[in-house]
Amino acid sequence: MKKSIFILFIISLVLKGVVHNGGTIVQIAKQQEGKPYILGEPHNEDFGFGGGGIMNYSFYGFDCSGLVSYAAGLRRHFTVSELGTYMNSVSWSNLQPGDILKSSGHAMIFKRYSNTPNYIWYISASSGEGEVHEGHQDTTILKFTFSPYRFNTEAVAPEITITGVVDGMTYTDPVTLKFTATDNLETPSTYAYGQWKGPRFPQGSPQTYGNPGQYLVQFLAADWAWNLKDTSVTFWIDGPPQVFSTYPPNNAQGIAIDISHITIVFSRSMDHTSTENAISAPFSYTTSWVDEKTVNLTLLDTLDYLTEYTVTISDAAMDTSGIQLDENGDGGYNREIVIREA
Repeated sequence: MKKSIFILFIISLVLKGVVHNGGTIVQIAKQQEGKPYILGEPHNEDFGFGGGGIMNYSFYGFDCSGLVSYAAGLRRHFTVSELGTYMNSVSWSNLQPGDILKSSGHAMIFKRYSNTPNYIWYISASSGEGEVHEGHQDTTILKFTFSPYRFNTEAVAPEITITGVVDGMTYTDPVTLKFTATDNLETPSTYAYGQWKGPRFPQGSPQTYGNPGQYLVQFLAADWAWNLKDTSVTFWIDGPPQVFSTYPPNNAQGIAIDISHITIVFSRSMDHTSTENAISAPFSYTTSWVDEKTVNLTLLDTLDYLTEYTVTISDAAMDTSGIQLDENGDGGYNREIVIREA
């Protein structure tokens, strides 16, 4: 019987938590001038994963804190009151472009002073103006309502705690794991999720794995400034050996005709002789073992264009304990790996 091969690809986000510097905050805010004031925009996505983030959005409009959050490069749209958690108070005499002027219900981006007259120039999204705009106000009057702040430059990634499983362990019973993510500033709304093959799952949500095989579960957490923690655990549930992954993946297309090798990774340490005898392919190859679970088929010939090739692994393949390859416990198994040349 044919079985599909499922392979987990992990793409690690290369994101470092650096809030934009002052000049960049001003520049990004200026680029939004003329866009309409819309309360609550830009909206946050993925709230089910702990606070959400500014994701795939056109940034058609902004409210005051949305403009500040976006221009500063924060992970999500924080409200005016939330922004205070991530900023430090500065003196009026020490204001720099990109600092934030905040009242109890409004936030705007400081641009510059002017002495004649004595004005503060700022960039803001306000309901009164109805759009993102550059404005100015008498310094003395503005000081009655607003206070100056500067974003924290901390770069401490969240911590991820995984319970219910130990990395590298083999289990004979189903495994239930869950994880939590904590941050020194953003608690409890740190953006975090776990994933194994299928949909992401949130922190605190128990996940049970019972089928025999190897599991690689990834966890990611990002704080308010995109300080990122990206980790994973690998574990095994004992049972009949299975094909864990292949290179190229099953049903791959556009493979180069001069591909040098095909790699097959099993869930358990395999008996070399029975496994090699169980593999058949429509091309010449030699076998070599990378480790007890991984075998390479090194191709001896160049493959043909626009041709489909199928590598078959029968249930004659056994692990080092003499247990035959078996995906679902029915006592029989054939795994076919199909690749198509470009």
